[in-house]
Formats: sequence, structure tokens, C-alpha cells
Amino acid sequence: MAQKNPTLWQTEPIKNFLYNHLLFRGINSNIWQYWGEDISDIQENFITFPRKSGATPKFSVDWSKFCQNPKDTLIRLFLTSYSRKHKISISRAIQDLGISLSSSIYGLSIEDLEIPDYIVLEARKKNGIIRFQIGELMKLIEGEQLPISLKHDPIKLTNEINPFLNRAHSIIEGFSRTNYTKIRALLCDIAKWCNGFEPIFE
Repeated sequence: MAQKNPTLWQTEPIKNFLYNHLLFRGINSNIWQYWGEDISDIQENFITFPRKSGATPKFSVDWSKFCQNPKDTLIRLFLTSYSRKHKISISRAIQDLGISLSSSIYGLSIEDLEIPDYIVLEARKKNGIIRFQIGELMKLIEGEQLPISLKHDPIKLTNEINPFLNRAHSIIEGFSRTNYTKIRALLCDIAKWCNGFEPIFE
């Protein structure tokens, strides 16, 4: 898919999140590796997000309208983690791993990369990808009267924190210190591993 000018990306309204759309989220091996190889059930502590002091907690996901393959989520996480671990740039990480990169005038996008199968296998040793069906999420929010909401939040500019452009980026927000544990447990009930992107145990 050709890279479009990200400065022209619009924030989509809530009505565009359709019932059968999916939300993808990576689960790091630091979380699931101690549960043993039977992790078919999504455990409460699998669902985490950074909670910086004074910041509003937000739960990042990739929306399937603009991220039709959970591999994109997986590779973004893997390359970002690899570059930080080795203290190198994303471009250097891509070069070191032997990944082909197409040029883009707008900034780095996962769509610019040709990912070998062995990189996908290595990435699955570091992260598994879960999915939420939006219809089930909306039903849960309404049925349980949860204060959380879903919002499209495309990443139009790259920086050290967000090294990739990402039109699919969205957030679930409305978490607080008092409701976090309850909502996390409820989200686990509707979360499923993406087929072919379950974790691989080393």
C-alpha cells in the first residue's frame, strides 16, 4: 500500500469504529513467559500500560481499519524494543536485521518494510498479539457502565517515543487508580490471541 501524506490523516469519529472491526495490542514476554506454555486464557496482568505520575492512563491499540494484519503491530513493537535495547536508531536496527526498506518522503512507516519470515518468528518470542472485537468492547462498556471510551489517535509525526507513523493508532482511555483492576479483568474476558501471532516460548 502506498504511503499517503500523514499530515492529511483525519481523526475518525467514534461512529466509524464498526462492530466487526478489531483492536490489536502487543503482550510482552516479560509478562507471559512465567505462566507456562498454556496461556490460552488471557490473564489480568497481561493487560498493562504505562502509568506515569500525573499522566492520564491510556491503553494504546491498533485499529484494524488501518492495520489489517496484526503483523504490523508485532513488528513495530519488536523493532522499537530492539533499537532501545541496543541503544541504536530504528534505521540502524532495520539495517542490522537485514530488513529491506523503501524510501518515504514523510517518515518511517511499517508499510515501507519487507519483513522476512524469520524476523516474524523472532518477534513472536518477544511479543504475542491479542485482539478485541469492537462490538464486544462497546457492549461491555454499555453493559457494565464503564467510564472508558475509544478514540482514534493517529501518529502523524515520528519521534523518539513513536518512531513509526501509524494511522491505526487508537487509545482506550478513562482508566483511574480506582477502576483499573476491575476494567482490566473485564477486558481479559473479551480478549483473544490473534491466530498465528500467539507467543512462541524459547
